[in-house]
Amino acid sequence: MREIAGLFVIAIALAACPNLAAAQTAPTPHRLFVPAHETWIDTGIDVPHGAVIDVQATGAATIRQPLEGRRFVQATVGPEGTFHYADDDFDQPFPMAAAGRGPAPCFSLIGRIGIDGEPFFVGQRMSRASPGAGRLFLGLNDFDHSDNHGGFDVAVRLLVQPQPLRIRQRVPANGPPGRPAEDAAVIIFYVDGLRPDVVEQMSAMGHLPNISELFIQGGTQVEHSFTVFPSDTITSNGSMWTGCFSDRHGIKAQIGFNRSTRESENYLGTMGPVQTGMLLEREGLDRLILRARERSISMLRGPQAAEDFRASKTSDVPAMYHYVKRSGGSYNSGVLPIMNEMSPTLWTRYIADEAPLFGTPEADRFVDEANTGYAVEHMLRGQDKVTIVWLPETDTVSHHEFRGQFGQARRTIAEADRLIGEVVTHVRRQGRFDKTYFVMVSDHGHIGGQHRHLERFDLANEFFHRPRLIGEDGRWVGGGLGLSVRQHRYWNRTDGDGQEQFVFVEAVGDGVARVFL
Repeated sequence: MREIAGLFVIAIALAACPNLAAAQTAPTPHRLFVPAHETWIDTGIDVPHGAVIDVQATGAATIRQPLEGRRFVQATVGPEGTFHYADDDFDQPFPMAAAGRGPAPCFSLIGRIGIDGEPFFVGQRMSRASPGAGRLFLGLNDFDHSDNHGGFDVAVRLLVQPQPLRIRQRVPANGPPGRPAEDAAVIIFYVDGLRPDVVEQMSAMGHLPNISELFIQGGTQVEHSFTVFPSDTITSNGSMWTGCFSDRHGIKAQIGFNRSTRESENYLGTMGPVQTGMLLEREGLDRLILRARERSISMLRGPQAAEDFRASKTSDVPAMYHYVKRSGGSYNSGVLPIMNEMSPTLWTRYIADEAPLFGTPEADRFVDEANTGYAVEHMLRGQDKVTIVWLPETDTVSHHEFRGQFGQARRTIAEADRLIGEVVTHVRRQGRFDKTYFVMVSDHGHIGGQHRHLERFDLANEFFHRPRLIGEDGRWVGGGLGLSVRQHRYWNRTDGDGQEQFVFVEAVGDGVARVFL
């Protein structure tokens, strides 16, 4: 039994094992109804110190969520609650921190020991050691119960040992080999910035039904895979699609800086995906142009100069889509952080349809819907061997919200699960489900937000540019380094420094920065 996020407890057996209930006499459960319109219900059960509270709950509650035109909002919930809440609920005082304030699902079944006890998550199924001794109360995690309807049927037992919520079977390395499906295709769901521990937790709580069915219960987790360092989106994509570390594929930053020319290049801009893709093996006209320039430099300045020029423009490392094409297959995607060509013209219609009117600055929060719609209506019509659906909003929200993936980002993850379900449903309707390999990957996780709010530190200005504080004895007593600092769009100068005297700082991602001295 282990605690996750200090709030939720799940029991997961790590190997096929007999039911622990066989080792103890199962008491008769206390059965009761928890109405959704009541704040707390006294169960009449006094929990002794050290007892295990075992709960199973069913039923449905209708809550008063307003309808929203562009976001899926769930109005009827089971005991597990929902992460599909309305924007108006973002900062509401739920009994157990939820929505934008914390990781708990909204409107879920919760419990507490005693009148003033700390609430804990119950959901559909719970088996955990009691946090204390006293009377057990159950209720709905809602800040306003007055207009709710329905409720939950609950069975409570007091046990000696916790019961496993699910069984996980490990596949031995020396097990019987599998056999590939004939004429199969691959669909890759690339969920940007997704933490695997958050996926496990949300699934165990009764959420992410599509990811749970497809990957957690019906798939295989590759436990010992890891991302690269630094694990930002652009560098990690270079490694994901080539199988090489950054010293081979040459994509080492989200903002590139050339020490020779003193110029920076933004790989996160509008042309960034194509510019980054050109650092890998080039194709078509780009390849011919590069070779022509290389020959010209070789004639004028010699072979070594030509070789240096080529090395500065491309690593010549092929990506996954190169291998697919060479094997006679076809490859398709919407928008990706690294691409070998411009975004499909038709894709722009989908992002225009999804983003709110006059909401261009918020368009990055609607790419998941645009990429999914484009995939379902266009990419999956053909027989492409590899299709990639990029869902970047989890990373976007994690960067901008103070709880990381322990707050609002959970709504985005739940929405990503719903979109994955749309793709899988479409594949089933086509009759291609049994001939499709589904893969879910992420480029990196996200730090912080679990126990406290995220805080930002301006490394460039607070440390490098901030003036030094000198004491009366001439010693450095505080402040920063007092240096001139350049970033991609900014330059903070220190009096007396020349054009060549500065520190370049690339600190686009959270928790990582590159410093060029």
